[in-house]
Amino acid sequence: MYKNHCRSTYPESMAPQTGRSGKEAGFSFIELLIAVSLMAFLIIGVLSMNSAYIKFNQSNRYYATAVQLAENGIEFCMWQPYDTLSGMNDVKSFGQIPGFANYTRIITVENWTATSCTIRSRAAWRTGGSTNAGGLNDHWPIEITVVRASL
Repeated sequence: MYKNHCRSTYPESMAPQTGRSGKEAGFSFIELLIAVSLMAFLIIGVLSMNSAYIKFNQSNRYYATAVQLAENGIEFCMWQPYDTLSGMNDVKSFGQIPGFANYTRIITVENWTATSCTIRSRAAWRTGGSTNAGGLNDHWPIEITVVRASL
């Protein structure tokens, strides 16, 4: 009574062609090999970029902390009475700055006169967890110099 309208009524000449039939249907080994090698190449590329990003981020964190410590050294000197800065040489070696075991800071006051002086603050970090001075992983990238006038 009801006719099945879902059955394909294409003539054979209009039927979709798959190119392969029976045992030949599907992908060849070469096609799979190319697809898998392409995917592996892309995944390795993404993973190596991720590794480089992690190293870059770690380096930036060390650098930003060293800038903060150098700026703190300058601020410390700016808040001191001017007369107490003459001949100042404050050295904080690795492990001596609370909370920053792998950092060191040197604050020096040079060219002190009755009217002005030069304040130099250097900060450094050490990677690799070593706390011995003179290691191969020491970095001294941060140096801030300001001239302070007496008030």
